[in-house]
Amino acid sequence: MENGSFVLFGVIDSSSVEVVESYSRRFRMPFVSPGLSFTVDPEQPNFEIYLRPDHTNAVIDMVKFYGWRRVHYLYDSNEGLMRIEQILSTFTRQQYNVSIYMHRLEDVSQAHDDLRMLDRSVLEFYKCIILDLSSPGGYEIILKQVS
Repeated sequence: MENGSFVLFGVIDSSSVEVVESYSRRFRMPFVSPGLSFTVDPEQPNFEIYLRPDHTNAVIDMVKFYGWRRVHYLYDSNEGLMRIEQILSTFTRQQYNVSIYMHRLEDVSQAHDDLRMLDRSVLEFYKCIILDLSSPGGYEIILKQVS
């Protein structure tokens, strides 16, 4: 690898992130991914580039700005699960008191039933619901169901 230019390109998930980071650091080889950032240790130098912006901190800031203490987090992918894990970790580290109820939407075209169940089971008038969906089309499908 000393006599050429190399780059790792691919998609990772929670089970492979540490291996990819290790190879990237060891060989000082950039890793480019179209997916979500899964940086394990942000204190370590890295050679990773993620093409999709990470909006995890924006969600954290929004929850804190509005002072939400009870949040329902609905997601439809493993990336959404990874994001909620990062959010929970950050709130724990910052000692921010919030209850987050997670629910995976197996099929966004059937989300109306899940939202109905959530509405009936939670007695509060105002419900803080965060939708973390893997595609813009998923949001459109849900909006059509609730309108």
